[in-house]
Amino acid sequence: MRAALPLAAILLWQFPGPLRAELTLRSPVGPLELDQAGVVLELSSHFSGIADAAAFVRATTSFGLLHMELLESSAPATTANFLNYVRAGAYTNSVIHRLIPGFVWQTGGYQVANNTLFQSPTDPPVVNEFGVSNTRGTVAMAKLGGDPDSATSQWFVNLGDNRANLDNQNGGFTVFAKVWDNDLPTVDQIASIPTYDVTNLGQDWPLQDLQPGQQQVTFDNLVYVFGIEEGPLFALNPRTDLFSASLDNGRLSIFPTGEHGLSTTLTLYGFDSTGGLVRDDFVVTAVPEPSAMLLLVGALGFMWRGACPRRALD
Repeated sequence: MRAALPLAAILLWQFPGPLRAELTLRSPVGPLELDQAGVVLELSSHFSGIADAAAFVRATTSFGLLHMELLESSAPATTANFLNYVRAGAYTNSVIHRLIPGFVWQTGGYQVANNTLFQSPTDPPVVNEFGVSNTRGTVAMAKLGGDPDSATSQWFVNLGDNRANLDNQNGGFTVFAKVWDNDLPTVDQIASIPTYDVTNLGQDWPLQDLQPGQQQVTFDNLVYVFGIEEGPLFALNPRTDLFSASLDNGRLSIFPTGEHGLSTTLTLYGFDSTGGLVRDDFVVTAVPEPSAMLLLVGALGFMWRGACPRRALD
């Protein structure tokens, strides 16, 4: 067998439901030796703390990652509406177009594509589902004044405790997610960007790297949510010619796709709702199927042994 290759395939596993227990590694996944049939593993056999799992999304911003726990039980229609936009790519190169320090920053209304800034297309409004208070780090839907059921694609992050204001006007603003505590520094870094009034667009736009005397805003000056991915999330090392791996509903599937006798190290990351991280590194090796010749020899050997008369023991 050839030596293991220095290859790391990374799977980012996020759980399907609110995680009330810390995630712990109960038993390592590997090492594994796989033929072409591959393997499907129930991760609940290897990790504890999965039973009360939570749904997550991961937003990539100009200043880093934001992991957000979705509050499906308290705002099911709003969460479904948000995920519809995520799946449609409505938050790809989305611009953070409003920032009021100490209050909120807001996105989901504008996108950039082909060097053009345009308003994001919207679906029909979603019904208001106010229930969770607008405290620091919560994520809520923006809407039109005087119309509680007018939220579409735009959402905002609460930078402070806004209960007194946002819980008590326009039917209350629907909170549907919460940023992980570990990612609040990224929220605050975005909130520290200076804001400007932009001609034909409006007030309170956060703009970065403006030069003295600069009169025209460039795309590089904008602050972005580059995209949002929903769980389960996974990413593989580019060398996918050895193994195919996927995560679905708490199951890890691995199948060899390359040359037999080669090994690689898979790294499985599990996250709990506090941002806690559990890591398991394990080696996977592709082994060949028994050849037809070996099967024939084995069968003949069995037949020959069966045909030999037994010798009586004296």
